[in-house]
Formats: sequence, structure tokens, C-alpha cells
Amino acid sequence: MSESVNVLKTIGVSSYFKGASDLAFTPERLRNASLNKVDLLYLESLGKLGKISVNDVELLRLRTKQEKIRQLVCFLANLFNGKCISYSVMKTLRPFAYAGSDVDVLLKEPNDFTNAVKVLQNRGFLLSESQNRFTATLAQHDSDIYVDLQLEATVSSLPYMNKHVLFQNVKNVQIDGVTVKTLNAPAELIIVASHALYKEHMYTLADFYSSVLTLTHDNVKATCDLAEKTMSKLAVSTLFVWTQKIANLAFKTNIPAVTAALAVLDYSVPERMLSGSDLRLPFRLSKYFIFFSLMNKIYKDSYTRSGLVNALAESLSQEQLRRIICHFERQSY
Repeated sequence: MSESVNVLKTIGVSSYFKGASDLAFTPERLRNASLNKVDLLYLESLGKLGKISVNDVELLRLRTKQEKIRQLVCFLANLFNGKCISYSVMKTLRPFAYAGSDVDVLLKEPNDFTNAVKVLQNRGFLLSESQNRFTATLAQHDSDIYVDLQLEATVSSLPYMNKHVLFQNVKNVQIDGVTVKTLNAPAELIIVASHALYKEHMYTLADFYSSVLTLTHDNVKATCDLAEKTMSKLAVSTLFVWTQKIANLAFKTNIPAVTAALAVLDYSVPERMLSGSDLRLPFRLSKYFIFFSLMNKIYKDSYTRSGLVNALAESLSQEQLRRIICHFERQSY
């Protein structure tokens, strides 16, 4: 945990805590930042503190990757806007320097999903063999950045988020003169929290920064209302409780907006699931807690429950059963 704390202290939290200038750069800390998906943010912070050259090779590589993602987002927006495809970019345009490996796009209707796949294939994108009725992954030849099209946000073919509510929270942003449809701040927080819990089974420092930099006093109520509407209070509360623990560990204080949100949510999260003497980052949640959370989601959320029959039907196939077993047994992302 000590290396993660050093990475956190080096970066700091804008408007809350300045980055620590007395911490040296080490390969181990960069490796930890990479595992936590904040390697670009870490290197950018080191550059501002004068700890590395502004022409550092790895920093330039990650900046180039971030720019490729930005260009791909604009390309997709132009293409989908022109074809009248209803979409929203999600989990990609983070509120900090971020160089991910894909662009996540949620499609509103089945015909939007089908058309999006077709128009990308017509533009030379190659379709991955892992396609199913809810997701399709495509990439251009020799590209290291993927387009992840999603008709539903699912785990093992089970939808964990009511996308119709998400599409009520889409906004337009301008990127390099292109109108891009993406989720507003509350919806982005909801999907980040739910994805981390139900799909990834872990929290990274990227989730921490998404939480503390997206949540503000101005959107606390809207975020909590949306968590209630999407039956995501457990996922959001768990992320916020964990975020507060990390802030206390690294900076010895709470994040005010997170404190306010937890007071509004008023949801009891099993503390023992988020504690331990060896709190490693990325922080992997226990299989028991994941199972409990998913069962809770199915019980409370009619949207998720409505997809249960289809998910079970798909699970009868040997291949789908293998995927489910691998999903719950995997040890890393």
C-alpha cells in the first residue's frame, strides 16, 4: 500500500491537496500507477514538480495515446451523428489525464447497435470474435485502441444498469469542434461505480480520482437521486466509503463532497469488506461481497431482474458457463 500512497501524495487532489514535491520518482511507483490506471496522471504530476523531463519517453508515449483516444472519440461522434445513431461515450473522458485502452460507447436501441457495428466495419474496423448480442469490440488494423460498443452494461449477459435512465442524462460536449454525446457528471459516477463493483470487482486509483474530481457539492443531490433511481445505492455508497478511506489513509482527512453524499445516501456498507491490514491497490473486493451485491441488485432492480432469464439461458451453453466461471475467478483485470 505504501507505493500507492506515495503515488497519491505525488499527484495530490486538485483544489484539495497539492502534490508532494519531496517524493522521488521510482520505476516501482510508475508500475503501481500503471496498475491503478493513473500512469499518465502520475507522470504529468512529476513533470509539473520538476522530477522528470517534459520530454520523458514514457510521458510522451502516454500523451500520444491519450491524443489517439481523443481523436477516435471525435471520429466516432462525427460518424454516429451523421448516421443518426443514438449513442453516449462513457468511462472514457475522465476528469484527469487518462490514457486508457479503449473507447466505451453505449448504444440506445438494438438498431443503433447493429448500425454502429456495420458503419465501423465499412470504415475498415475489424470485429473481435468475442462479440455477443450485447457487446462488440472493434479496432482498426495495427491499432492499440479499441472501440467497445455496448447495447447494455452487463456482467455475464446480465444488465446491471438501466440504460434508458442513463440516456436521460446525456449531454453534448465540444471536443476539437466536434459535438460529442457523453454522460453528465452524476450518470458518469453511477456507471463508474457500478462497473467497478459488478464488472471489475476492484477499485483502482483511477476510480478514486473519478470519484473525487467528478463529485462536487453542486451535483451531490443529483448523483444521489440518480443512484436511487437506478437502484445503484450500494455500488455508489461502496465506492464513496472506499474513497473516503483512501483519502484518510493518504491525506489524513475526508473529502467534503463525499461526506455530504454519504449522508444523503444513508446506505449501510459492510465495513469489513473494505478494510484490512493489507489494503492493496488495486483493491480487490471479496467474492462473497460481489455475490451479495449482485444478488441485492437482482432483488431490488426490476431492470436487472428482467434480464435474468436471458442471462440464465445463455449460461446453459458451455462457453458462456466457462466465461462466468472465469469472470468470478479472475485474479486481475
